[in-house]
Amino acid sequence: MAEDTSPDKPNDKDEGTPVAEPGDAPKAEKPNGEPDKAKTAWTTGKSVVTLAAMIAFVVVAYLAYDLLRGQVNACETIFEQSRTSIQANLEIIQQKGTVAIGPTKVQDLSERAMATAVTLKACCIKLETDGFLQCQANVTRFEDRLAQAAATAEKAATAEASGSAAEKATTRQAVVREVNAASQQSQVVQEQFAAIARVKPAATVKPAQAAFETTDTAEIEPNDETWEANLIPLGAWIEAAIPDASDTDTFRFRTPPVHRDRIRIAIENRSNSLKPWFRVLDNDKNQLFDIPGYDEPTAGANVERTLISGPDTDYYLQIGKFGNTTGQYAFRVEAMKRYDAYEPNDSARDATPIDPNVAIEANIMDAGDNDYYAFSTGDTAGRARIVVENLSESLIPWFRILDGTRNKVYEVPGYEEPSAGADLTRTLEVAANGTYYVHVGKFEKTAGDYRLTVVLD
Repeated sequence: MAEDTSPDKPNDKDEGTPVAEPGDAPKAEKPNGEPDKAKTAWTTGKSVVTLAAMIAFVVVAYLAYDLLRGQVNACETIFEQSRTSIQANLEIIQQKGTVAIGPTKVQDLSERAMATAVTLKACCIKLETDGFLQCQANVTRFEDRLAQAAATAEKAATAEASGSAAEKATTRQAVVREVNAASQQSQVVQEQFAAIARVKPAATVKPAQAAFETTDTAEIEPNDETWEANLIPLGAWIEAAIPDASDTDTFRFRTPPVHRDRIRIAIENRSNSLKPWFRVLDNDKNQLFDIPGYDEPTAGANVERTLISGPDTDYYLQIGKFGNTTGQYAFRVEAMKRYDAYEPNDSARDATPIDPNVAIEANIMDAGDNDYYAFSTGDTAGRARIVVENLSESLIPWFRILDGTRNKVYEVPGYEEPSAGADLTRTLEVAANGTYYVHVGKFEKTAGDYRLTVVLD
């Protein structure tokens, strides 16, 4: 709203004319209507003081406005510079990389990129210097990732026009990796800004609580229902409490982009009475997990569970209690980064290119994990030996081979299922100048680390 600079309206009472109150002595009038000089001087003096105060107020207000306007203008300039850089690389990816990653992923990257630029502006306006510099550094890393993705998309476009099938597959996968890396860095920008903007000063820890984690922020009530959920950053310790038997605390978090991962939810009990309980809901409010009654902890105990999460997905966490127990607690939700370096590669389309005769180490994280790799053969036909060395005592390894058109050419049959912890090796004939896919999985619902080598003879 614009400041009202219109002059004050005159008062119904003339401030220069004293009004007689009951009990006042009558005032003597000046003869012949001569003005009272003392009264005139007092009135004039008051007007001068009032005018000076008004001028001072206007000057201070203008200076404050000018300072704020300067800050906002500077932040707008920073935003425009970032937006211009981001837009230039996005246009290259849209023109050159759509064949490799598809229009949906291009649109998602565009939305993330613009959100990153807007977040930089918000950091500039809302955060102190240290926080802004952290934010700016993360945005710069995102811009670098995006530029690398654009350069890779140009190489992929060249391969699509004149390259071999192997070159096309390799450059497509390279674009996917770079775009995924840029998306992940965008998420880092969002989470870092949310953490700094919402964080309250760390709670003072009393000597008797020296073993407690220092909290980063606190819950905001009311948050009993999903529509009242507090949005929390991953990795931060949140301070909260169950003050009575009717209370439930609800929080919402988003997992990092790109990778399926294992999420750890840890509740640190800060009372001797609370028996903590929690459940996890998906974005549609369907329950995915809760601590069952037979697993009820003792009063004062800590609770920790790990769950598998999808990438870039919203979840709700509801924390309550067993019985009518109450007490204070702190909790943290963190991504454990248990995925291997070759993820995401859960389908043939997302297969990670690997070099023959070079061993790689990866893992089957859970029953839903599948690992696809692509390799190219030489100029002459020959044999390929697929070697899966078990690096765990739990994994029962399995694999199949697909040709360049993704048709199955071999699969380890069920009657040849190895024992847990065993290695697995098979040899097959391969054509010259061909592309093949190795799909590594598991028998039953086993998981564990492994080493894969494709040996071309």
